Amino acid sequence: MRWYGVLLVFGLMATAGADELSLTVATRTGQGQTYYHDLLAAALADSGVPARLKPVPDMPNARIEQMLVQGRLGVHWFLRTAERDKRFLRVSQGLTGGMIGWRILMVPPADVADYAGVRTLADLRRSRRVAAMAFGWADTAIWQHNGLPAIQQRFSVGELYRQVASGKRGVHYFPRGSIEVAGEHDLRAGLVPLPGIVLIYPQDFYFYVSPAMPQLHAKLQLAMQQAEQSGLRQKLFRQYYGTALSELALDKRVQIHLSSPP
Repeated sequence: MRWYGVLLVFGLMATAGADELSLTVATRTGQGQTYYHDLLAAALADSGVPARLKPVPDMPNARIEQMLVQGRLGVHWFLRTAERDKRFLRVSQGLTGGMIGWRILMVPPADVADYAGVRTLADLRRSRRVAAMAFGWADTAIWQHNGLPAIQQRFSVGELYRQVASGKRGVHYFPRGSIEVAGEHDLRAGLVPLPGIVLIYPQDFYFYVSPAMPQLHAKLQLAMQQAEQSGLRQKLFRQYYGTALSELALDKRVQIHLSSPP
């Protein structure tokens, strides 16, 4: 995921009214982000801070981090890493209840049978199947930590799907978060969710705020704590992902647990 994977940036701009935040939102092409937009706006509104979101063009992950450091952008949702915890101000509430760490392997239909004997981490290692990843994704370190080969490339999510489908460049599957699979249906290039197994590791998306904007961090910290306690986050999550997760039948899959690097 990983990025998932998947990316959103908010810059704190001039307010449209005395108490309204105008937040600039940068999305990554093809990655469903309505849930994160709506969660952000609803959580802030419920805490008494109405916000207006403004979209801006796509940008690479490295550029997002650079602009956060500079204070030119306010907040962005990332998978948690120790390095990001040092560089930015993390809002403590996870955004997916850990479900982004439930990974489905997207594979060419003709290759499904090749994974029939994979039921443990050791089985997956022995298969010598290589995961496709993009540069800067936190997933890569997790795969390496668990002895699973992965190749990082400077491609978009759609391009990574197409690359696995082509059978070229030595990659065999594309691991996607359980909540990403349905939203990427039009990008899959013919790949299908591998049945039978799900890879699980402790991970979630969090909002990370620019270190230059501690006041924004305080507002989001309060808003997200209240959203978790009131059930707002869980309600929105079920609204956006409940059906898709049911279709993946996660409770009937063999769980393969991965550990995260320290």
